[in-house]
Amino acid sequence: MLVKLSRNLFRQTHSRFLTALLILLLGSLFFLTACSESKFRPTPEGIEPNGGCANQSVQVEITGNNFVAIISEDISKRKGPEVDKLFSVVLRHTGSGEERSLINIIFYNSTRFTAEVPAGLAVGWYDLIVTNPDGESGTLPEAFYVFSISGIEPTVGCPGEPLTITGSGFGPDTSTVTFSSYGPDTGTVAISGATVISWSDTSVVVSAPIGDFFEVTVTHTTDESWFCSLSGSYYYYDVVPIGLMAIPAGGTYCSTTVVTLSVTGGTIYYTLDGSGPTTGSLIYTDTAPIVVTVDTTVSFMAREDICGNQTAIVTEFYDIDQEAPTTLVASPAGGSYCPTMVSLSVSEGTIYYTIDGSGPTTGSPVYTGPIDISADTTLRFMAVDVCGYQSVTATELYDIDLEAPTALVASPSAGSYCGTTTVSLSASDGTIYYTLDGSGPTSVSPVYTVPFNISADTILNFMAVDVCGNQSATTAVAYSVDTEAIVAITSPMDGVTIYAGDVQVSGTADTDITTVTVTSDQGHNQSSPVDIGGNWSVTLNGVTVPSIAITAQGVDNCGNIGVDSVINGVIVPAQLSIIKIVENLTRLTGPASAVDAITGDEINYTVTIKNEGDEDATLGVGDFGDLIPVGLTCDGPVTVIGAVSGVLICNPFTGEVTITDPIVISGPSTVVFTYRATVD
Repeated sequence: MLVKLSRNLFRQTHSRFLTALLILLLGSLFFLTACSESKFRPTPEGIEPNGGCANQSVQVEITGNNFVAIISEDISKRKGPEVDKLFSVVLRHTGSGEERSLINIIFYNSTRFTAEVPAGLAVGWYDLIVTNPDGESGTLPEAFYVFSISGIEPTVGCPGEPLTITGSGFGPDTSTVTFSSYGPDTGTVAISGATVISWSDTSVVVSAPIGDFFEVTVTHTTDESWFCSLSGSYYYYDVVPIGLMAIPAGGTYCSTTVVTLSVTGGTIYYTLDGSGPTTGSLIYTDTAPIVVTVDTTVSFMAREDICGNQTAIVTEFYDIDQEAPTTLVASPAGGSYCPTMVSLSVSEGTIYYTIDGSGPTTGSPVYTGPIDISADTTLRFMAVDVCGYQSVTATELYDIDLEAPTALVASPSAGSYCGTTTVSLSASDGTIYYTLDGSGPTSVSPVYTVPFNISADTILNFMAVDVCGNQSATTAVAYSVDTEAIVAITSPMDGVTIYAGDVQVSGTADTDITTVTVTSDQGHNQSSPVDIGGNWSVTLNGVTVPSIAITAQGVDNCGNIGVDSVINGVIVPAQLSIIKIVENLTRLTGPASAVDAITGDEINYTVTIKNEGDEDATLGVGDFGDLIPVGLTCDGPVTVIGAVSGVLICNPFTGEVTITDPIVISGPSTVVFTYRATVD
């Protein structure tokens, strides 16, 4: 029972909840329906651009709020913005009230859409009126301005001439005017050069730019985005006639020549006397070409007929040839030269030449550039002009120098000379180059200009080079220059000690010295001839100690004096003198003189030996055998005083004093030896 009661209660509660929910949904649907059927007033706030030209359509963008321009039915099936036919955008003229609808509307959202202002609107201000499909409208007062261009005068003119643009609504102040040209390759290109001269609401006066143009654009004073253009064919140009020429051009002609003049864009004026043409000169016409029968200068220019622009003057000279070429010239002319290049010239025509002495013809070589002449040559040449007239033949002889200089001479010639010698050089021609060191001369060696001095033995080499570069053989000349005499003492040599007495002095001398004189500080003065081998000798007598200075002198053929000197020490040779002294005769009866000695007496015998020379003397074994007085026999020891060395003994067998070891006595000095002797 309780369960059943609970189920009924749940059903009642659930039914009331669903009823309340249904009422809520129906209320919301009613509210949404009421809202969807309410009306919104569009509010246009801006249009850009906000002005344009009467004869041109203008694409504009309109902004604001509450724009409803799309169909509301079956929105889910709409694939793009479809502007409702009841949605309208109108421009209403503020003066006349005329209305024009905007076309090609593209709706973006409730705040923005674009449209096209059609051409043909009247000049003035327009209100913008936007109407939604529900009939609600909004207005933007004086939202769009229209002005116009009606014409240009003149359509053809020259630079600097004014051009007037007429129209309406240009604005009160000066703005800008531009001109454009069009080309299939370049498209629309602006042309510079227009300057506004005056400005009013109905006309603009400008200076015309140079060139041809199809469109002029005036920008409104109020806003630079407002512009109005007018297309057509307009020509304001600075034309200079082009292609002015004469046919044929000036030149040399062989007969009467008919000259025609031509130009594009002007009238040709000309003269035939060399004066400058003016508009008062002859007028050229195609029906009357110029006939030239003699040498004539045709000067002509062209003038453009609209703006008066004039070309530069063109001058053509017509040479009607009736003469052969003249003034044939070879440069350099014939003469003596080194190998050279010869140029030929002529007043007119082609030059033909030969270099073998034969006469030139039109089959000979044609001169095109300088001719190399490197040997003796006979050059002959002539000229033929374009009309076939032939000149006389010219001849030039060229002597080409191919020989080296000769007759190279040095003065004085090679040989021996006394002292410094001045040498001069000469050659048949050319520049002389020389060396003094024995090397071969070249073109960078010293150049001989004036004589030069040679003061020592020298080998001179020289050669010559002429102006053509021909070089001679080298000439060599040897010079021996005698600047000194030589005398030499060979004996005695300097510093050697010699013996007093007669001294032989000898030596050598140059072979051109005939006599050598020898002197000394001891008063000697002797001369000796010099033999063929250069030897000489003298003897100086009585040379004394302690020294001597010897000088030898001779004079050679050049007057050079040769001198040599030596200084020698002088000594005396060893000279022994013996002094015998008998002393102390001993007798039993008392002292007595040695001369009184008798047999059996003992005597102390002293011998003094003096060396009076400056050299050591040597006494050998046996040298004193005769110094023992006769009748005495040594019988005791021998005492030696003063000897350098050596031994004396008393020979017990012979009773004589004997030298057993040589006695050396220095000089000068004295040796004393004593022995005891018995009287026989």
